[in-house]
This record gives sequence, structure tokens and C-alpha cells, in this order.
Amino acid sequence: MQRTVHRTVNSSQLETTGLESMVTVSQRWDKRVGQWHDHVTSAAAFAKVLDGILVSSQPKPSDVCVDLGAGSGFVTTALAPLVASVHAVDISPAMTEALAERTADAGLVNVSIEVADLKDFRLPPGHADLIVSSYALHHLTDAGKRALTACAGQWLRPGGRLVIADMMFGRGGSRRDRAILRQKVASLAAKGIGGWWRIAKNLTRYGLRVGPEHPATPEFWQQALRDAGLAEVCFEPVAAEAGIVRGVRHLCLDQAGAGGKHPVVTSAVRDPRLIVAAVLVVLALVSGCAGQAERQAARPSRPAASIGPETRTPAAPAAPAAAAAVGAEGSYRTGERQVTFTEPARTGPAGQHLGQRTLVTQIWYPRAHGPPGPFPLLLFAPGFLQCPGAYSHLLQAWASAGYVVAAVNFPRTNCHLGAEVYEADLVNQPRDMSYVLTRLLALSARPGDPFPGPLDPHEVGAAGQSDGGDTVAALAANTCCADRRVKAVAVLSGAEWPPMPGRYFPGGVPPMLFTQGSADTINPPWMSLQLYRADYAGARYYLDLLGASHLIPYEGTNPVERLVVRVTLAFFDRYVLGHADALETMTRAGSVTGTAALVSGGQPPP
Repeated sequence: MQRTVHRTVNSSQLETTGLESMVTVSQRWDKRVGQWHDHVTSAAAFAKVLDGILVSSQPKPSDVCVDLGAGSGFVTTALAPLVASVHAVDISPAMTEALAERTADAGLVNVSIEVADLKDFRLPPGHADLIVSSYALHHLTDAGKRALTACAGQWLRPGGRLVIADMMFGRGGSRRDRAILRQKVASLAAKGIGGWWRIAKNLTRYGLRVGPEHPATPEFWQQALRDAGLAEVCFEPVAAEAGIVRGVRHLCLDQAGAGGKHPVVTSAVRDPRLIVAAVLVVLALVSGCAGQAERQAARPSRPAASIGPETRTPAAPAAPAAAAAVGAEGSYRTGERQVTFTEPARTGPAGQHLGQRTLVTQIWYPRAHGPPGPFPLLLFAPGFLQCPGAYSHLLQAWASAGYVVAAVNFPRTNCHLGAEVYEADLVNQPRDMSYVLTRLLALSARPGDPFPGPLDPHEVGAAGQSDGGDTVAALAANTCCADRRVKAVAVLSGAEWPPMPGRYFPGGVPPMLFTQGSADTINPPWMSLQLYRADYAGARYYLDLLGASHLIPYEGTNPVERLVVRVTLAFFDRYVLGHADALETMTRAGSVTGTAALVSGGQPPP
């Protein structure tokens, strides 16, 4: 049954830290109830934010949910029909009263409401399955954001999800930041004198870091979630400055908090074999669950390869004893392990000297039944500030079809770097991919390699997303760094990288597939179309994902991601394995009315 809780707060004891007190903030939002609700329910961008929250949250009928900064109930009323209960928290009594009226009118009896300052709000540990927040936390200081995120990590049950939607941008340090700032200035300037006044006011606030709003970058948020002990952390841009970050509390581990302590196994296990398995899982996941970047010591001697422990993932039903056919998703159970290579110092393609580079490579592989291999190999390049784990469903699906999939954590653009990230290092990433390919083929040829059987050096493909797509586009089609061992390349929402030396599409380019969300604001469609139209050298395809954004088609499990799995697998089956009938499968999978359109040979998308 619906209930409203009002907390009494002594304003003399409030933490002000130079910001408005709770009373002031509450009064300001009390005056904006109707205006704010009309804004969020009518703006197309907020509709995309809500859709993104629902997709990232993956709500279940049994979920106990909490909405932090619920306002008038934009997210609460959408979640409530999908879950067991929602506890909505907001600082404004008027907002919560409006929310109570809306939930009553909608007959939502599973919503409870509380008036509280998020700085003071508390829940018991392990209380919730899902915690969401939409466009509220930018009103907190950075320290307040970190503190609340750390608490939320403790409030989640094992397997629980934290999903935060907010304005997420920085001060022009990334391609996305610059695009957002240009868009905002152009939009305000078009409004005339009043718009220019707002530009001046916002630039003053932006430059002096004053005012009621304190947006943080996607990198800040991702690191905050990792510091809270959450795993599978990923960022999804939505529209303009809006973005969503998501993290999951591990199923098997109880996090000790943000102090860097190791997680421990919480459930009693009596079977000794399960105890051994649990210990292996802890060893494999400990650094990821604690939110710490894995750092490997550079070795000054010959190129090194450090092979990590194996993790088995049941991705398909039990297969028969005979060797399964390669190319069909679900034909194999899969395993996962990590290999770390130390790339020797070299000269980069732009002529700069590069020191040793540590290339942590995550490998998903098919568990062979009967005579092993040889197996085809797919290289994967993650996007800017992303790590392979964000794409695990996609990569595991490829492995379940019989491909060995090797995803490289690039040393200067991966998800662990935060403020130390350096996007300009993208020019060196194609050579990183080639080095990993060379080392993997060499490992495959020796006894005790990390694969179920030998790799076929003649069956190699590559794929990459966003900046990773830029990377593999150069690996396939730029004179600076083309690797002729790669037989087919899928560029997932990628582009030509302007600083990349060399010339694109000089001839002799392998078959290429370009996939692109039509609603992508980070890598707009024209960028992928530029590549597609410039590729006259070989077979080329363009998969237009109608209404899709930048990351949704490649992360998590959703209908668009499943379509991308089917199309990319068929593409690699055709051009890496040489299965002629896979082209028909690819055409059928990529042509879904209202969802996707697949064109080829330079034909424009509809």
C-alpha cells in the first residue's frame, strides 16, 4: 500500500559546504512541480532517457526498487508496473505530493514515498534489487556523488543493479564533450539576445564552477561505480548531454566497500569441489569486483605473455561428443581467460617513440567437443573508456559459434583510466591489434597454449566499436597500418580517425560491414556512411539500426543487440569461414521492417 514518509531535518545541522541548504533546495523545487513534470513528459530527450533507464535496468517482477530524486514520478510510474515495489525519494514535499496523486490515479499500490535529502538518506545493506536515479545527482557535489554511490553499492543485493541517468559531460576534453558544447552554444545563439545572455551566464558558471548544477563526466561516474565495488560498469550516451551509467553487484561476492578490501564469499558451500571452484572464481574476479585496474609489471626482456586462470561459462546446451560445426551461435559452451602481452618499445605510425605497452587481452573461446580445432579467430577493439566486459554478451555469442574472440584493453584509452585517459593514442591502437594477433598465433602453435585447439592463421576477422571501430577501420583499410592477415572487418559505429596517418581504401581491402544506429549522437550516421561510401575495393555492407543509439546495439541483451549478433556472425561466417549460404542468412537477419535495414555495394540505406 502507498505511504508517504516525511523526515524532519534540523536546518542548523545541515551540511551546506557553500551550497543551498535542504530548505532552500526544497522550496525551489516546490515551486517548479508542474513546470518540471510538463517538461520531462513532453521533451523527446527525456523520453529517450526513460527508455534508456528501462533497458539498462532490466526490471524484473520480483525486484525491490528505489528511485533516488524521484521528483514527480517520471521514472517511478514507469517502473512500478514492472516490479514488486518502488520506494521513491525526493527532497521536495510538493514533488512527492504530486507523485502520490499520480500513483493513486494510476492505481499503483506498490509505491512508497519518502521526503528526504539524499545526503542523509539511508537504507539497510542488501535492501534493493534495483536503484535508479534520473537527472537528480548533478545537484550534489562530486564528493556527495561518490558518497551516495558508495552507499548505493551497499544497499544492493547480490546481482542488484545501479542505474544513473544524468547530464554527463566535461570541459571539452573528449570528442563527445566538444560536440555537446558546440550544440548548446549553437542552440542558445539561435535564440537571439536572450540566448547570448544565457551563453555568457553559463560560461561564467562553467568557468568558475559555481551554481546549483555540478555535472560530472562519464569517466567520473564509471570510476565512482567501480569504487563502490560494482562490476560490469558501462556508460551509454543518450541524447545531447544525457548519459546513463550502470553497474552490477556481483552475484557471488560481498563487497567490503570502497576502501579497496578484497571481497569474500558469503554463502556456505559444503561440497569440496564447489569450494575449489569458488576460490578460483574469487581469484579470477577479485580485482574486477573491487573496482581496481589490473596492472601488470613490464618485463624488460623478451616479449612476455602472462596467462590468467580459466573461467568456464555455460553459454549453450550440452553438445554431443562429436565436434560441433563452427558458425552457429550456441554450438559450443564457452570459456574465458586473460592473457597479458608486453609489446616492446617501437616507433608509432605518426613517427613518435613509444615505450613498452601492456596489452591485457580478454579471450572468450569455444570449449571443444571431440577433435579440437583449428579455430577461427576474431579480434575485438573496445570503444573509448570501455573495456571488453561491457561487450561480453556479444563476444560470448561469437565464441559460442566456434570463434576464439580476443578483446584488447588498450593501454591509454581503457575503462580503468579515468582522468588519465588519452584519446589521441588511438593512432597506435591498430599496431597493438596486429601485435596481439602475432602473439596469439605464436601461442597457439606451442604446447600448453590457452586455447582448446590451434588457431587457423587463414581465418582471422576483426571488429571494434566506436573508437574501437575507428581502430579496426584503420587495421583493414589505411595504408598506415593495414594487416593483410585480417580477412573481414566489422566496424560497429566507427569512423575515419582524422589524425591517423596514411590513406584510407587504397585497394586490396577485405570485406567490411558497417553497423550504425540512426539515432547515434556520439558517432552520427554520416561518419559510418563516409566509410561505407569510400570503400570501393571489396564487398561492403551497411546495417542501418533504426532508432538505435551508440551503445545499446552492442552491450547487454536486448532485441537490437541480438540482431547485431546474428548479422555479424553471418558476415564472419561468409567472409572468414567461406560459408556461401551465410550471405542469405545475413540478408534475412539484417532486414527487419521498422528495426533494421541492410544494404550493400554502395547502395544507400532507405
